[in-house]
Amino acid sequence: MDNTELPSFFQFIMKNINVIPFLQTKMQELHKAVRESQWEKARELMQDGKLVRAADRTGLPPLQTAVVLGLDNMVENIVKAFPESVKLTDNVSNLSKFFTINL
Repeated sequence: MDNTELPSFFQFIMKNINVIPFLQTKMQELHKAVRESQWEKARELMQDGKLVRAADRTGLPPLQTAVVLGLDNMVENIVKAFPESVKLTDNVSNLSKFFTINL
């Protein structure tokens, strides 16, 4: 089977395969910044809005990671800068807004 027979998704992956390690590194940096309450670094990494959805190895996006760790300032900053983050779900479909309801 040659590349022309692959579904478009797989063609996209094949064209962008070199980007995957770069994105994985950025996602790891983002979650590290969240865990360490480094708001400026986290904001910089989420600036384009795409990594706001990036789940860590436990399946949590950055906002939920901050909630679980009790990082109230980080939660507040993420919600203010990226209000759409409260609509995101984790790996078991829990909405972020339920995580933040007691804050």
